[in-house]
Amino acid sequence: MVNMTLSHQSGTGPCPPDRGRLQTKFKDFDLQHVYDLAKIHACSTQARNFVVEFGLSSCRIAWNLDKQDFITLLGEKQAPGEPEIVRWMSVTPPPPSS
Repeated sequence: MVNMTLSHQSGTGPCPPDRGRLQTKFKDFDLQHVYDLAKIHACSTQARNFVVEFGLSSCRIAWNLDKQDFITLLGEKQAPGEPEIVRWMSVTPPPPSS
């Protein structure tokens, strides 16, 4: 498992199409049912990754993101005046092929 802590960087101007699609994958981690789903996902042998974003007043999570999602997340730039968050990424390599 690889864990990276990054500071959040979101783009300025209109939301690129990939970012808009990516935003729909994030869920409010403060909600009990989302927390319960995340625990199930984390224990699953099918789990490949998850990303948690922590802010001062909110927390959200997404899982099973694809390559383009990670490219989008890693390519963002911090917008002036935007609240800072911490983004934690957990990526698990696929199981060895038989």
